[in-house]
Amino acid sequence: MTPPGWHPDPGHSGKGPDQERWWDGVQWTGHVRPSPAAARRRGLRIGVGVTVGAVVLAAIGGGVYLLGERDGDRQGVAAATPSA
Repeated sequence: MTPPGWHPDPGHSGKGPDQERWWDGVQWTGHVRPSPAAARRRGLRIGVGVTVGAVVLAAIGGGVYLLGERDGDRQGVAAATPSA
């Protein structure tokens, strides 16, 4: 006989993430949870999304900084040029 615990859901249709269902030692209960592998994949997707977002924001910030430096140089040159 199968011991009580979390086991792959025998009624899972295969659509959506894998899940586990609690076996109480006699029958399957209504308690389900994502399988640990599905939870790891979800965590990986979140990590990749955060990393990509940080890289994009850093690139935008770097571009704004560099463009701001160039504008500042032009203003400084214009201010240092004697006027007639």
